[in-house]
Amino acid sequence: MTIDIESLSLRELGALVVAAEQRKLLISSRRPASAVRRMLKAAAAEAGYTLEELFGGEANEEAAP
Repeated sequence: MTIDIESLSLRELGALVVAAEQRKLLISSRRPASAVRRMLKAAAAEAGYTLEELFGGEANEEAAP
């Protein structure tokens, strides 16, 4: 995503900074997707399922961005 900050007003720049800080806080407070995937896989296995059975398709083991 590209934002042309040269064309933004002072108010728009302030709003962008606030939005960026909020997004940064949200992302930094979340567990990594790979850790959540492991937890879901374990919970599914405990109940006798695989992630593929529950959600379809093939599970992707790569870390999400």
